[in-house]
Amino acid sequence: MLKHRPEEGYQNGKWLTEEDYEHIYVLYTLAVHPDFQKRGIGTELLMYAERVAREEKCVSIRLDVVKDNLPAERLYRKCGYQLTGTVSLGYEAYGLPWYNLYEKVLSE
Repeated sequence: MLKHRPEEGYQNGKWLTEEDYEHIYVLYTLAVHPDFQKRGIGTELLMYAERVAREEKCVSIRLDVVKDNLPAERLYRKCGYQLTGTVSLGYEAYGLPWYNLYEKVLSE
């Protein structure tokens, strides 16, 4: 899901762009079924999101990932997303205290 609305806690992040969320997409819930992992589907989904964002003249895509979700973090870094910080998103009661924030600045 792509939305022009940040998660609570994003205001505590340090981001690469300073645009308002009218020109920034937030990627929510990227998942690939385990039976289909390691086939490039995650990369294709990110590339699709980036195409949509560019068509809508967005300057960047932001996302968060549970800290130490190493497979997801490797995927995001491989696809050009930059780690911008670690914040709480308010899910401590669920055992998820820290999230790494990533952003990819889109070029034409």
